[in-house]
Amino acid sequence: MIREFFRYLFFRCSSDARRLGYLYELIAFEARIERLEKFWVPHFEKCRNFISEGIKHVAGAKRNVVVLGAGTCLEIPLEKLVESFEEVWLVDMLFSEKIRKTFSIFKNLHFVETDVLAGWHKNSERLFKDFTNGNVRDYTHYMPDTKDFWQKLPCEIDLLVSANMLSQLSLFPEEFLLKKHHHGKAKSWEETVNQFSSQLFRLHLTDLFKASKVLIIISDIKKCIFKKNNTVEQVQLYPEMVFNSNDFEQAFLTDEWNWNFAPSPEISLNESHVHKVKAGLWKI
Repeated sequence: MIREFFRYLFFRCSSDARRLGYLYELIAFEARIERLEKFWVPHFEKCRNFISEGIKHVAGAKRNVVVLGAGTCLEIPLEKLVESFEEVWLVDMLFSEKIRKTFSIFKNLHFVETDVLAGWHKNSERLFKDFTNGNVRDYTHYMPDTKDFWQKLPCEIDLLVSANMLSQLSLFPEEFLLKKHHHGKAKSWEETVNQFSSQLFRLHLTDLFKASKVLIIISDIKKCIFKKNNTVEQVQLYPEMVFNSNDFEQAFLTDEWNWNFAPSPEISLNESHVHKVKAGLWKI
């Protein structure tokens, strides 16, 4: 904990990354990897194998590949990507100095630190104000303009990979907004936040399916909580009405596996958390 505290204190990043919780999440996630590496390796291997297989389905010139949610780079076959494509673009809110230094040997590798839903927090402040005044408009009114994000990337993307990012997409907006309390309106505010985050999710999916010729999505879609009393609780990790298992079935190539995300006692002595992961490749 002391090491993580000092990393947080001295980590170079934007004020938004710190204020909105992205830095805290990165440091906590890297610490969890160290603790649970032997449980997570099969998941990392499955991710890398699926992306490697996906490269074979990119027809013609392999100029640009973009990986969203690249983060620690453990879930992507980085060497294969830099060998196969002229330019490789890794996108996430934050990359550690260790990651940057480790992969600086690849001259065709680019790190892009940005939010795929850049500006959502500014729009959420408007949502909060309108809710307080009792005049919430259509949720599309509060969506960020994602053109700025895509303009930071190549115009022609031959392969786009979303690497275990979808389940995290709504997490930060929801946590940020639910900290804002409305006396006597808590339930109504929670429903408003859920609608807002679902619309963000829908916006991002729309962007994904029109940005590239070949799209790979890998995502944990469901959390299974195994309890000591032999009961199992299942939790959907993102809005099922927007994207679900049936949508993966429409993909050209699919796979699925279990990710031993948090074996006991990581979260609780009485619980083990296993995530259901789906992978799909679409030719667009």
